[in-house]
Amino acid sequence: RIVGTVRGGAGAMLVLVHLAAGEEWTTLARDDGTFRFVDLPAGEYSLRVEPAGSRIERLRLDGVNEQTVELAVAGWGYTIRSVPPHLQAQAKLNAIYCVVQGWPGLPVRVHADEWSSEPVYTGTAPEVGRFGCELTGLEAGYYIVTVDGVPGDDGRYTQLEARVTVDKKQTPLLEFIYTEMITHPTGGYSQIYGRLIGGGLAASAMAGHHTVVLLDSRGNRQEQAVASDSTFRFANLEAGLYTVTVLGHEATATVADLALDGHNQLSVELRMPALVADDELLDTQAATESVIAGFAPEAAGRLARLVDTVGNEYQQYVDAEHRFHFAGLAAGSYTLVIEAGYRQSDLIVDGRSGLHVQFAELLPVWQAEVSQAGSMPGYSVVRVEVEGLAELPVHIWKEEWEGMVRQTGSKAEYGPYALEFSPLGPGRYMVEPTGLGLWAEVELTGLEALWIHFRKRTQPLGENRVASLASPNDVSAPPPSTN
Repeated sequence: RIVGTVRGGAGAMLVLVHLAAGEEWTTLARDDGTFRFVDLPAGEYSLRVEPAGSRIERLRLDGVNEQTVELAVAGWGYTIRSVPPHLQAQAKLNAIYCVVQGWPGLPVRVHADEWSSEPVYTGTAPEVGRFGCELTGLEAGYYIVTVDGVPGDDGRYTQLEARVTVDKKQTPLLEFIYTEMITHPTGGYSQIYGRLIGGGLAASAMAGHHTVVLLDSRGNRQEQAVASDSTFRFANLEAGLYTVTVLGHEATATVADLALDGHNQLSVELRMPALVADDELLDTQAATESVIAGFAPEAAGRLARLVDTVGNEYQQYVDAEHRFHFAGLAAGSYTLVIEAGYRQSDLIVDGRSGLHVQFAELLPVWQAEVSQAGSMPGYSVVRVEVEGLAELPVHIWKEEWEGMVRQTGSKAEYGPYALEFSPLGPGRYMVEPTGLGLWAEVELTGLEALWIHFRKRTQPLGENRVASLASPNDVSAPPPSTN
């Protein structure tokens, strides 16, 4: 196992990656900055603090040993502990002690809902050191503690913020800590490489006939054709989770949840399905006169891709009249995909006849996706991302609470369209971005972090219509729907 401490790391995310296997584990540091990973297989690992912090390039485990490490959050962070034993007898249970390392005379306030305290200045509680102060008179509950006028790295003043729980059982000691470091980039060095195996084709026959697709956890996509030796390579990849698949063979040739740390390299093998028998293949190749044509509303200029069951791919751009026409096709089953969201599978031709595909019009819609982001020490956090929309107000509320509003982009460390609501107690919450016409409902226990991703998708207004063509030359019928 791996145990350790993150300096200034209350609630910090730690990412552990098995360098050879590409497996990833994540955890959140406790309020006091401690963490642990247990039940780990033998091997070499990398460990990093996200979104900005120190990293350890290599940790070796043999399946029995324990590694103890120390990490840090870059810049300002904080930890929360109980006051030291020599203060416990005199410390008030309705108070928070706060220390800002290296800075006396800074105003500190505590906030709850719409209430804010008067400022108390660092350096006025010498019992906890030269830079301490005491915030007292508090009821049990969740609080936000802020410190104003702290010099930032860019020479401007910034505000520090921490979430603290008062339970009137122990007095919390909040310490803001600054760590200066040059953070290492998390991207640009990792690679995923591999080869296609099986399928009954020689490596040279696979070249150009198969496309390998790389997807990251945010839905970004890269594609490349398989090389003449049946290999592929994706380089200059950032840290994160990835999926590799073969276009047209997603059900059988896919490897998911490949973890990169920005430096490691992973090798994968994608196993292709077996081809039909030689005599069947000869029959299939005997007739190559089939046509798949059709109409895709508002798709002029978009790339259309037709893929058969062995991964052969044909491409063309939809013309100015929103039509496409694939000719000279052998017998078999095909999948047709057009940029913008059109898709039709199980298009079966016999090598002589043809099919006409009338795609249903696509309607853009917003969808909400909720996912877990780990555990939190004594409160809940809801992080929100609204795809492509910056400075958009987002409202969170629940029964008997009017809630709060944050703007996308206000939590820049998670992305240009992200924000965060915290601290939150237990309950059922509604989260609604302004003007999208939908909201997400989440149930919180008071101990977790959640992500809500609002993303724009397209969905068809009806069913696609597939009809037989009387002959391969009959590409004008049936006409596009006017509904």
